[in-house]
Amino acid sequence: MIKKTSLLIVLQLVVLYAFGQQAQEDYRKHMMDSIKEAYIDELAFKTPAMRQLIFSTEYLGSGDISSKLNGDPFFDGTTQTTRYFVNMNIPITHIGKNSISGSIGVSHQRISMSEIESYNSDIQVHDMDIEKTVLNGSLRLTRVDSLFNRPIVYMVYTTGLIDPETSQIKLLVGGLGLLTLRKTQKSALSLGLVLTTDPTSPLPVIPFITYETKLSPTTDLSLGISGVGVRKMLGKKASIAFSNGLGGSLMLLQYDMPSFDGLYFPKKSTYSTLELKSGLTFEYLITKKTIFTLNTGATYFAASNTIEQGKASDPFIKNKLGIVPFAQVGVSFLPFWKGFGK
Repeated sequence: MIKKTSLLIVLQLVVLYAFGQQAQEDYRKHMMDSIKEAYIDELAFKTPAMRQLIFSTEYLGSGDISSKLNGDPFFDGTTQTTRYFVNMNIPITHIGKNSISGSIGVSHQRISMSEIESYNSDIQVHDMDIEKTVLNGSLRLTRVDSLFNRPIVYMVYTTGLIDPETSQIKLLVGGLGLLTLRKTQKSALSLGLVLTTDPTSPLPVIPFITYETKLSPTTDLSLGISGVGVRKMLGKKASIAFSNGLGGSLMLLQYDMPSFDGLYFPKKSTYSTLELKSGLTFEYLITKKTIFTLNTGATYFAASNTIEQGKASDPFIKNKLGIVPFAQVGVSFLPFWKGFGK
């Protein structure tokens, strides 16, 4: 029943990637290529969204779930989720102030539901294990320019989700503007605006502020649309960070069920979650380009809804889930390919 992909994490990638593009443009005018490459590696070590290849596994512990169908009690029980994710960011080309990039990914998600107590006599829910895989790809156009004599980044993107089992396809489109208000050697303050059709997003248009500063030579503070984080370097190869930010999941569902006494159960629907994750992240540079990541903490489900495809609101299934512990382990790679051309 579940398929993981980016959601607000799509927004997170967009914002972080755009900030990285802006920083790269500043340094392009002042540094030789070799120095720039070292800087980009350093920035990608601090900014996971800029890494080129990512493998990760996430385990969400067991927690309570209470579900309503069209406002009426549907079922109660417990649920546990395991997610597997692979994604590759692909720089394509760079022409003047414009760059084109893309990404491809595969995600697999398994949900185990147990101790189910069903309340609807027509639609019985039982203990079950549900597994789903989703393919995703995105294309981004980024432009680095100036506005009111301040650096600004524009981005438009489209993301496609494909369910290989049912051949369902869903497109998400959006845009971003990120204006740097103030930038020094130690800090940067930017104002941004995100437009998105992502159903996990609280609003279709989201204004936000990003702020980054060095609290000490080895400690960074960041504030943005994806949350708040404090990161401390432990030598040249390791770091530890505390973060409190937004994430989520999205899946496409298809039911072969008729209507039940006026209860309409749509054939195609979209299930999405909006998650607040808090915890610690430890990272270690295994080789010059390879990073090991261990992340653990707690996940709070701010929203968990199922809505008929084609609609923007009014979910017919609403779930309440308890706070659960999570652990995530992964391996990622710093940029190793510059694209097809400049």
